[in-house]
Amino acid sequence: MELATTGMVRATDPDTSYEAAASFTKDGLTEIQLDVYNFFLNQPNKEATDEELEDVLLSKYPATSTVKKRRTDLFHKGLLCDSGTRRKNRNNRNMIVLKVV
Repeated sequence: MELATTGMVRATDPDTSYEAAASFTKDGLTEIQLDVYNFFLNQPNKEATDEELEDVLLSKYPATSTVKKRRTDLFHKGLLCDSGTRRKNRNNRNMIVLKVV
């Protein structure tokens, strides 16, 4: 299998590992991570809450946990951070507003 996966998989890995490695973009992000990151980039001040993120991306990725996990990945990669701002959610509770670093 000739995929651009150099250094990501071993020759003995199964085909599913090659497929997973090939799903990363040139920036080292998966398609879902890139969708989440682009969502933030397109928001006013490049910031949003998890609830705002889910409202948009749940039509494409129906599992809330999938979207939140990819957002968490971006946070741990240092691409998103806590803006210090809080917004009320639908239940009138404060939510962290994350922003692009």
